[in-house]
Amino acid sequence: MQISPQAREILRRMGLKRILVDPQSQGWRLEVAAAVEPAEREALAGELRDAVPGLAEVRVVVSAEALLGGLRRELGAQLLAGAQLSPLGEGGFRLQVSAEQQARLAEGETADRLGRVWLALAGDAPLSVEARPDQPPPPAAQEEARRFARAHTRERSEESAEVLAGRSFRERPVPLAEAGAPRERLAVRGRVFRVERRETRRGGELLLLELADDTDALRVRFLARRGRAPQITAGDFLALRGRLELDEGGEPVLAAQDVTRLSCEGRRDEAAERRVELHLHTRMSPMDSVVGVEEAVRLAAAFGHPALAVTDHGGVQAFPEAYAAGRRHGVRVILGLEAYLVDDLAPLVRRPRSRPLGEESFVVVDV
Repeated sequence: MQISPQAREILRRMGLKRILVDPQSQGWRLEVAAAVEPAEREALAGELRDAVPGLAEVRVVVSAEALLGGLRRELGAQLLAGAQLSPLGEGGFRLQVSAEQQARLAEGETADRLGRVWLALAGDAPLSVEARPDQPPPPAAQEEARRFARAHTRERSEESAEVLAGRSFRERPVPLAEAGAPRERLAVRGRVFRVERRETRRGGELLLLELADDTDALRVRFLARRGRAPQITAGDFLALRGRLELDEGGEPVLAAQDVTRLSCEGRRDEAAERRVELHLHTRMSPMDSVVGVEEAVRLAAAFGHPALAVTDHGGVQAFPEAYAAGRRHGVRVILGLEAYLVDDLAPLVRRPRSRPLGEESFVVVDV
């Protein structure tokens, strides 16, 4: 395969050490230096795919030698004296050290620092810190090492992904609360809670989304040709990558380029005895709930709950929809009410006199 000058320049910026070619997929496996950050490596890989015609896939890995050099540079050569780093399956690495070094690496501040350094060098590649076979670690250090590995290895959930636009990507998503200042490339994911479509003056289609995760919310825009915008609805769980910008009002907005719909298993109630919610407020309780009764009953059915009580504030407007939803989903709906009680026998006026109000002066106190 012919390599153009543009592609050679991209490989130089990556810090290329060697190229392995997969003849079946026409893909490249690039071994690069650790000096290039993971997000920049992903961006350069995308540029390389565009620069080399016929290149189906680019997988960028950092050599174990370069990673170990980076760890020693950031953590100190003495702490990792004699350490060995070797590749594992699925892109992971094994760091073999002495039992004493393993115990030190598992200590609180050192473990946190190792996690931050490893994330900067290798991205989401799993790291296992182990004692060399000739020096078995003490039980406490072994447990601490397992705790560190669990804390600093990406959780691989059972997700299926459907690429809706652009390319598939493996960058670690950034929590929305940490999106920060504008940047050229940002990967996020979250659940869509608002969708709006607009036509542009040039005949294109503008898709406006509002996305939320457990930390914050973010506005997203995606521009496509008419009829080519992805079909996205509120409630979809998406992974997006694009450029973070500021709008006219100075608020952050993600100009998405790559859009993937994720399908992941939700929460489950695995208790031996399922609970029954006896105090549910719906949208019919103003300023107290934003949950639709259909959504609540459907979730109760998914959790295996046999019944659900609807108890809105001083109103019964949700009863018809709740009853119908219970019939559809096989959940017994208990019709309730959070009522306001007042003692109507208590005297409200002290020492009343029979005179026209227009002739009296009085003060009303509301407590």
